[in-house]
Amino acid sequence: MHIRSRPDPRDVRDQSFRLRPASAGGFDAVELALTRKLVRLATRPERLAVVVNLLDDRDANRFTQTLVDRVDGAWVEAASNKFITGDGNLLGPQQQRLLAIIGFDPPAPRYPNHFVLLDQPVDWARVAAMLIRPLEPVYGADPGEEIELKVYEVGRPSPEDPADDIGDDESGLDEGDHDDGGFGGQPSEREPTGDVVAPSAPAEER
Repeated sequence: MHIRSRPDPRDVRDQSFRLRPASAGGFDAVELALTRKLVRLATRPERLAVVVNLLDDRDANRFTQTLVDRVDGAWVEAASNKFITGDGNLLGPQQQRLLAIIGFDPPAPRYPNHFVLLDQPVDWARVAAMLIRPLEPVYGADPGEEIELKVYEVGRPSPEDPADDIGDDESGLDEGDHDDGGFGGQPSEREPTGDVVAPSAPAEER
């Protein structure tokens, strides 16, 4: 991807990047770029959240998200019907089966979204696939529609928090200011404060 501006790679407090997959080489290219980003983030000491939001109808609350923890691994989630709004947006049996095929466990009392916990060593390509591959067949994303990728630091949860059970930057994410993202529930709804950039060519290995 061609990036018009890059954040300081030492600062991951909040970064936001909006793009249209059709302009970035398709969902596969976005998945590849996100894999590289996750590999870099996984080396950092902070506990980080990465959220992918569909922006064509933000009120529908369709998203995927993961925690990235250098020690404990990853907690990956895909939005469930508990948080998706609008009857036409709710997941049917076929969409929920697709999430299972992609690798998600069904929601449970303590885990209201579709989820999976991955211990170290984590296959970050698998995590990127779980964040991107549900967008089109499960949540109805169109390659020409805008999606948002966000990354931000989150604090360590208390022992009672179910999230505690998780066993040179060229991503195009821009910095701002964020909160904890609500893992085990909804992502943060605070608007990003960084610059918005968009790729102009398919992702390439760097």
